[in-house]
Amino acid sequence: MIAPLRMMILAIIVLIKFEITHEYFLWAVLIAALFYFNLRSDNFVQSLLGHYEIGGGLIDFILISLLPSSLPTSGFRLGAISLAIILLCGFGGEHRQELANGFLAPAAFTISPSYLPLLLASAIACRSRSATAVISFAFIMQLRSRFLKLLVLVIAITVISLECYHRHHYISAYGANFWNAISNSRLWQWQQLPSKAVGIDGAISRIGTVKFHNAFVDFRVISGSWLLPFWWLCLVISTYQYLPSSILFSFIFVQFFWYNSSVILFGWFFLINKKRIFLDDYSNFY
Repeated sequence: MIAPLRMMILAIIVLIKFEITHEYFLWAVLIAALFYFNLRSDNFVQSLLGHYEIGGGLIDFILISLLPSSLPTSGFRLGAISLAIILLCGFGGEHRQELANGFLAPAAFTISPSYLPLLLASAIACRSRSATAVISFAFIMQLRSRFLKLLVLVIAITVISLECYHRHHYISAYGANFWNAISNSRLWQWQQLPSKAVGIDGAISRIGTVKFHNAFVDFRVISGSWLLPFWWLCLVISTYQYLPSSILFSFIFVQFFWYNSSVILFGWFFLINKKRIFLDDYSNFY
């Protein structure tokens, strides 16, 4: 069982370094709201603990997004580079895109530009449009040559366009219209939201899934109200005082196209929790 082992590891990490800041009140309100909506879900235990194999419950959310991680920054960089090589070799299975969005995309703001071609190639191999866009953006910001900037931009636009065409060609065969095919039916999902709270991972929605592949819609599904997604957006934007706008907007971009999985939150919140260290290194790249 993967979930209990992962929760134990995360709990140990949290106990090693625990810091209380003024931001915790805002997060406490969010956690309290999530717990309340979990009580209203059809399966409170699963919503709290997540799936017995893959996790994804409220406890995972608290450990990963709320509490700071004490893992070394060098380990995150090395891990991202190693993961990029592994994914580039074709491993990762059905989780390749999630891994690219959760680790390769935030890592693009933490490592030397000389490694960014590797991350970009890996994101392209994973067929992740979001990771390709974010890594290309980080790459362009750190390049000085106008020719190289234009080259990366052309590569990103070409890859994303080809991927959109491929998905349209594949999904439209099942009757989806153009925009729903391009967005992997996410526009249709927005129109089919459940009317009641279902918890973080505790019940199946009307369209047969809890994962809407959109973090803000995911919070709407959890609570049955748009108030929770708005609060989440405010919390994300509140990091502007610590982060460069490029990192903040990139995280919001990923949030709009991916759900709040443990992988996505861990990678990006590791970057945010280590903001002061990474920010110093990030400024040295220019």
